[in-house]
Amino acid sequence: MKLNEFIQRHQLGFLRYVVYFVIILLGFHVIYSALIDKDTLMIPGLEGLYMYLRGLLFVHSAWVVENIIGYEFIREGYLMRFEGGGGLLVDESCSAVKWFAHFLVMMLLFPGPWKHKLWFIPVGVLITHAVNIIRIAGLAVVFVNQYNAFDFYHDYVFRPFFYLVLFLMWVVWVEYIFLPAKAKK
Repeated sequence: MKLNEFIQRHQLGFLRYVVYFVIILLGFHVIYSALIDKDTLMIPGLEGLYMYLRGLLFVHSAWVVENIIGYEFIREGYLMRFEGGGGLLVDESCSAVKWFAHFLVMMLLFPGPWKHKLWFIPVGVLITHAVNIIRIAGLAVVFVNQYNAFDFYHDYVFRPFFYLVLFLMWVVWVEYIFLPAKAKK
């Protein structure tokens, strides 16, 4: 009971939701890691989904790189080959299947009104796709301008950026949908 008193006295009730978020996040990683084929980094049976999303991501990212950023490149399959040699390959692991599933599982397991989940989940999937396009376009900029820093940006800038966006979408869910709906009850 002292813990509950401490939580109430210091208005830390939101921490239970953060703990729930972290449990879902870590649980998802454990389950996903158990399901994927370590050689292909894909869940067996979902190869077609990975390939479809890879193609969609490549087309959208290539358009951004070419038309918004203004870089010229040659398309070779799923490779953007830039002047000066080398290129940026968008492979199946870039497809965001894991990220989409991450968001979907989080939304399905976290409490809240289903009438809002029915629109929030598709919007979140679109935001996730947009973030992935930004990631690939950003990596193209890094590839062209700071090739030696590519791995750093890939692993330590853009990957955490996704988790930040995932966390912010969750905060929006909790603050603007879940808690107000809970207060109405």
